Amino acid sequence: LFELLCVARTRMGEQSLLDWLLKPPSLETIYARQSAVSELREQLDFRERMAISGEAVSAGLSPESLKHWARSASPFVGGWGRWFAVGLVFFAIGATYFWIAHGPLSPLLAVLLVEWCLARLLKSRVALVMNGTDKAFQNLHLVSALLVEIERQRFETPFLQRIQGQLFSEQVAASEAIALLGTLVSYKDALRNPLLRPFNLPLMYSVQLAFA
Repeated sequence: LFELLCVARTRMGEQSLLDWLLKPPSLETIYARQSAVSELREQLDFRERMAISGEAVSAGLSPESLKHWARSASPFVGGWGRWFAVGLVFFAIGATYFWIAHGPLSPLLAVLLVEWCLARLLKSRVALVMNGTDKAFQNLHLVSALLVEIERQRFETPFLQRIQGQLFSEQVAASEAIALLGTLVSYKDALRNPLLRPFNLPLMYSVQLAFA
C-alpha cells in the first residue's frame, strides 16, 4: 500500500506517509486531511509551481545532516558567552584607540589575551557549528523555493492554514530565516580573505558568527 500511494520526493515525506499509515489518526484528523486534499485538487497552478520548485529536493536533501547540525548549534543559543564576546570587541577597539593616541600597548595585549582564552575555550564548539553551516545551508536552500510558495499561497482549510502557520516563528518566515543563514555563510566565507583574517581575533569574528 505504501509503495502504491507514495509519490513523496524526500525521505521526510516518505516517513510522514509511513507514520500516517502505521498510526491511524482520529476521524476528525482524517476529515481535515481530506478537506485539505480537496482544496489542493483545485489549485493546479500552485501544484505545478511546487512540482517545478521541488525538482532538485529529492536529489540533495539530507535531513540527518540538518538534525546533526541543529543539535551542534544549540549550545550557542543565548548564554553569557555571546555578550561577553561583544564586550571584548568594544574593549579591543577602545584599547586600540588608546594605543594609537597615547602609546602604551599593554591594555590592547591584555584584551587580546582574554579574547584568545575565550576563543580557545569555545574552539571545539565553534568549529562544530561553522563546519556544518555550509552543508546545512545547501540542504535548506533546496527547500527554500518550496517554502516561499507555501508561505505566499492562500489556504481556506484549517489543516493547511495550520501547516502554513508552522513555517513562521516570531513573525519571521522560514524562507527569510534561510536567506539570513545564507548571509551568514557569505560572512563565513569572507574569512578566507587574507586581509580579514588578522582581524578574526580582535573582532571575535568566528565566535560571533557561531552565536549568530
